[in-house]
Amino acid sequence: MKKILILLFILVLSISFFGCNKDESYADCDKEIQEVLAQYGKPTFEQHFTSENTSTSHYVFGKLFSDTLISYTFTWGKGYKECQVVVETQYSNLN
Repeated sequence: MKKILILLFILVLSISFFGCNKDESYADCDKEIQEVLAQYGKPTFEQHFTSENTSTSHYVFGKLFSDTLISYTFTWGKGYKECQVVVETQYSNLN
């Protein structure tokens, strides 16, 4: 009986040290944002959102009513394994 209690104590102690192996991943988009800014320069429009666990940055390059607009939306934070990037391109005057 004493051996069982000792083994149970060791098991509980081990679990408390190592936790339940929860996935506490956190992604960051700094590198990706800097690459886009280096490629396109200063954005025409930018917007940033932050909540308790995630952040989103939206950048638009090009002039309004021009032939081409390109926008990048970056999302990252707790629970993201990597930076999520959405690229949208809008063309006009396609004759």
